[in-house]
Amino acid sequence: MRNGTLISQEDAARRIEDALRLRVGRGRRFSFPALSDATGIPTRTLESYVQGATPQLNALLSICSVLGPSFTSDILAACGQMAHEASPASPSICGWRPRWASW
Repeated sequence: MRNGTLISQEDAARRIEDALRLRVGRGRRFSFPALSDATGIPTRTLESYVQGATPQLNALLSICSVLGPSFTSDILAACGQMAHEASPASPSICGWRPRWASW
């Protein structure tokens, strides 16, 4: 029997950190304050995620909904999966949709 999980906490945190560094910060598509405004997550908390802190699930999902499938896919690559935009023709199982979605 294995000890530990299939994907370690350290690997998950590193993937989130790396994916954020590619997209958020000086000279990137989003600044930390802009991502904070879009997600409701304090700027300092977001900055802590690129320093190794791991977001709670609700925070991670909020970040995924703003940064999109490319960001989400970078994280899901750890388990051999990828994300894509949901289409209006395929509603979610629970009926949830991002606040910014027009469908």
